Parts: sequence; structure tokens; C-alpha cells
Amino acid sequence: MKNYKNIVWIIMAFFLALLVFVAVAFTVDDMTLAKGQVKELKEGWHLTWPNGDSEALEELPYLGKSKADEIVTLENIIPKEYFGKTMAFLSADKSMKVWMDDELVYQFGVNDKRGFGHTPGSVYNFINIPANLEEGNLKIEMVSPYDDYAARVTKVTVGERDVLILKLLKDNIVYIGLNLLILVCGIIFLLLFVIQKSGKQDTNGMQYLFGYCLVTSLYYFVETKTLHIFYGNQTLYSVLVFLCLMLIPFF
Repeated sequence: MKNYKNIVWIIMAFFLALLVFVAVAFTVDDMTLAKGQVKELKEGWHLTWPNGDSEALEELPYLGKSKADEIVTLENIIPKEYFGKTMAFLSADKSMKVWMDDELVYQFGVNDKRGFGHTPGSVYNFINIPANLEEGNLKIEMVSPYDDYAARVTKVTVGERDVLILKLLKDNIVYIGLNLLILVCGIIFLLLFVIQKSGKQDTNGMQYLFGYCLVTSLYYFVETKTLHIFYGNQTLYSVLVFLCLMLIPFF
């Protein structure tokens, strides 16, 4: 039996060495879908408040001061090399309108209707840049029901739309993997609960561990900001975050 175990470990070591050799030594076509150039639009940003005061932003992200419900305007000139591509950035608890060459090309949270609450939540915005722009004038109007949120600007990236989406998924792949691990643990606890319940044995609280893992996994999935790629009701995700945080202590 001891010799058999040694043989198994030798085979596993051989398989691992073979995989490393193939990955490193072979020269093949790169089929990585997330492969592509993504650049940051860092320079040229100006932030203007309703009273007419304007500030040139040296770098992004920028954490400015603003009052609740006042409209803050962010402006820049889009370089011609970015025409026809997609601009992406994260926004939190604010609605916005985006103009390019005085044409409205994107809006978020402006036409929302809610039974309660007034915030569109946190979302990763993907804004298509028209290929037929003339001047490339960019204007983003932002407003939030909370102090300071309208004047908060994260880094802005530009690239092909599919590359930006895949990069967002790639940046969160570790968190998604860990969330799946938590979810698998929850399913195992559920199966143990069913087995013990059917055998009329003490369940030892397995059903609560299942609920804990399920709610925790849902919370972290929402926090990856990737779910709206597949379903875009951001208000639902905002509500889910708070409901999950309130449910976790119960389990």
C-alpha cells in the first residue's frame, strides 16, 4: 500500500511538471479574450460647481466636496485615438448625464421610479464613444442626494467594450472564485442537513450554516460590481446589499 501511494504522488508530480512545461515552453497563438489595450484618461479634466467655480483636476481618482442635490459638471476633451471606443468608470450613489459634442449619449438613474428610497446605487458605467465625433467635447453632469458624492470621480479607462468588460471580470476573478467556494460549502451543509433530517438525527444547525453561506455569497457577488453585466437592475442590488447585511447575523 505504501508503494502504491508513492506511485500516485509520482504520477501527480509528473502531470504537474508536464502542465508547467506546456504552459511555459510551447509557442502557440494566444487566445485570451481579455487581451487588449486599456488606457487611462488621466489629463485634462475640469470640475465645475453650480456657482461657476471650476477646478482643474491633476489626477484621478478625485474626492471633492459637493452639496446634496446640486449638479456638478465634469468636462474633458476626448483624444481622436479614442473615437469609436468605450469609456468606463465606477460611480456611487449618483445619477448622471453624459454629452459628447453636445449630444446626449448616456444617462443613468435619471428616469428611475422607486417605491421608496432615492439612490441609484453603485455601478460600473460603460459609455460608447461615437466614431463620428468632431471636437470630442465631453461633459458629464452628476447629482447625488448625499453630500460629497457628486464630486467624487474614480479613474476613467478607455478601450474596446468587450475588453473592458472582460477586464472587469478578470480583476474580480479571485473574489468570484472565493464566492463560489462559499456557495459550494453552503450546498454541502444543505445536503448534510437533508441526510441527517431524513435519518432522524440531530441536524446540528446545518440549515443555518447553509443560509449563512448563501446570503454571504450573494452579498459578495453583488459587491464585485459584475452582476449588472448580465442583469442591470442596480437598485435591486443596492437593496440586496443591505438585506444581506441584516440577515447574516440572524444565521
